[in-house]
Order: sequence, then structure tokens, then C-alpha cells
Amino acid sequence: MKQQLSYQMGDGHIVNEGSQIPTNYDYFVFEDLEQSIITKNNSLDRHYDFVMSSLGNSYKGVNKYVYGNIISAIKTIVTCKKEHARRTEACKEAIAFLHQDMCMASNSIQKTLSLFGVKLSTRQILRDSEQVLSEKSPDWTNNLYGGLF
Repeated sequence: MKQQLSYQMGDGHIVNEGSQIPTNYDYFVFEDLEQSIITKNNSLDRHYDFVMSSLGNSYKGVNKYVYGNIISAIKTIVTCKKEHARRTEACKEAIAFLHQDMCMASNSIQKTLSLFGVKLSTRQILRDSEQVLSEKSPDWTNNLYGGLF
């Protein structure tokens, strides 16, 4: 899913967990988006462009490609919620990406999406995340656990 979602987002980078994701990432995402979107009155597209144009591989100490994928996932969710009555597959995959791959807590996802006037219940986040996880091929466990099981 990471590779597919990265391809859909158009950046061509594959997100690797571990050292690229700080432990306080939930707070960082919310704080940075709040500062950029609310305080500076930027759009998600403009903020994405700003993050990706930063020099090197980092933006404020985090991997800019990982953070760019997070911004793109948030944009996908916001667009889907505002344009479609029901969540699309792209929206479900974006929710699962934030929840599973980026290890964001459901309340952090809700708090971040509330900046854009989007409301998702904890039940919706968990249901969509679980649905995407159940549809993954069994090979993802080898990638995650290195084939220990």
C-alpha cells in the first residue's frame, strides 16, 4: 500500500518507517499544519510545495518526503469528504496510511482534519483502516516482520 499510495500521490518515493518518523509526529503534523494553514492562510497545495522545495531531505528536522506523503494523504481525505457523499477507496487508503503506516492516533487524525472542517469518527477511522489492512496481501507481514512468522 505504501508504494501504491506514494505512486498515487505522485512523488515516487517509498516511505520507510523507523528513523524517518519521530515519536511526536502526531503533534508535529498538527502544529505545522495549524501554523501554515490557519496562521499564514496557506492552502494544502501551497504548503506541500513549500515543504517539498526545502533544501536537502528534511523539513524542520523530519524527512520531507514522508511529511509530503502525509500532507497528500490529508488532502485526499479532505477532498473526498467534501466532494463525495461516501468515502472512496482512495480516501480509505489515505486514512489507513495515516493510521497504520504513519502510526498516527485516531484522535490526532481527527484533530488534524478538523483544521479543514472535516469530521471523522474514531469508528470510521478504525473501520477504514481495518478494511484496508484486511485487503492487503499476506506478503506485507514479511516486509513488516522480516519473515519471522
